[in-house]
Amino acid sequence: MHAAFDASPEFGYDALRTAEEIQRCGYELLFWLEELATSGQPRPPDLRLLKDIHLRWFETTFPAAAGRERTAVVLNRKNTALEPHAILPAVDSVCGNWTWRRDNDMPEDGPELIEFIVSEVNTLTVGVYDIHPFIDGNTRTTWHLRNYLLMLDGLRPLVDLVDEDAHNEAWWAASQHDHEALDRAVLNELVAQDR
Repeated sequence: MHAAFDASPEFGYDALRTAEEIQRCGYELLFWLEELATSGQPRPPDLRLLKDIHLRWFETTFPAAAGRERTAVVLNRKNTALEPHAILPAVDSVCGNWTWRRDNDMPEDGPELIEFIVSEVNTLTVGVYDIHPFIDGNTRTTWHLRNYLLMLDGLRPLVDLVDEDAHNEAWWAASQHDHEALDRAVLNELVAQDR
């Protein structure tokens, strides 16, 4: 199994060609998620959607791992990961909590609405990342899940970050229950995109 930054055998182990293909897949995935978010029947966040996002990222670069759940304990960069048997219940729980809060606690309008959306999206995506459902590609998968959820509520996806260092530092420090710095970083990115 190749790590995210290794070159794919699909592209002759050429790191540049592999990186270009990963970037192409990311853009195609973003367009697919935008179509899904703005369709009359958007999909709810669940393990099936995560697998589809992961599959689309990796189907041409690392097809052996594309869309497949983790079957062994492999820690992520934050040293978190659940046992394989706990992945589905944990993803169901964090996604169910997001859906319930969105349906029951969402403010009507105004700045509180955007702050609520960002906070809830970060709760879900950081939670999924910490579960670590895949051997590799959890960061890309959860960031595009976040983009999907932002678009689902009419916000723009985060693609080209204005302050990538601040965002990344906040992402790696965030937990499902403590992500205020990440919320601020995402809100700042959304404001910067509107300029």
